[in-house]
Amino acid sequence: MNKISVITVCYNDAENLRKTLASMASQTARRDIEHIVIDGGSKDETKILLEGNKEIDKWISEADKGLYDAMNKGIAMASGEYLWFMNAGDVFYSDNTVESLIEELNQSDIVYGAAVLVDDQGRDQGLYHKTLPEKLTWKNFIKGMVVCHQALIVKRSMVEVYSLDFKIASDIDWAIRNCKKTNKIHNSNIILCKFQTGGLSKKRQRLALQERFKILKNHFGLIDTILAHISIVFQYFLVKLGFKKTRN
Repeated sequence: MNKISVITVCYNDAENLRKTLASMASQTARRDIEHIVIDGGSKDETKILLEGNKEIDKWISEADKGLYDAMNKGIAMASGEYLWFMNAGDVFYSDNTVESLIEELNQSDIVYGAAVLVDDQGRDQGLYHKTLPEKLTWKNFIKGMVVCHQALIVKRSMVEVYSLDFKIASDIDWAIRNCKKTNKIHNSNIILCKFQTGGLSKKRQRLALQERFKILKNHFGLIDTILAHISIVFQYFLVKLGFKKTRN
């Protein structure tokens, strides 16, 4: 059994998929990785790229019901001990990222770390969060997605499937439900990946905010969710007005 199943979801994005495939091939612990690509039936060169790449362990190219349906297909196909989602355009932080995690995974149900934001040219845009929770629990997510989705690795035997009730923000619901199931959550204290900006939530921000509020209300209750959002807005304006430095 491979130690980690890395699941890459894509659609009409052959150029960015090449970046992820190259990063996968460069890993010093490539033998410990099962790479699965779920393509939504792309019309560009994606399928040709998949057919011609012997490094990919499993792939499908077919219509789906959206991003999270595709991710659920990846979960169903995976056989690795742990699952890690790295979508087209996302890459590992270094060539030995997976190798550096192997021992830590043995002690945990969930491992998390930092992520660096990059633009579509691969230029560094800074950390996704300048500070991470030292000891992550599901309650940390009242502040939003406090750990980048691509920097959250979950044991397959306990993993939750993604809810299809949400089109954009189902990742935070997924993260909360997984973290609720265990206390064995380990901070790797390393940068795990480079996360390409400009995803669905950025393009459809209003819907993302609406979905996130509903998800947090479901998990934390209405009052706590409202109070948390008031605090976030207040901190935002303090930073904008120069009274406080950005922390995350």
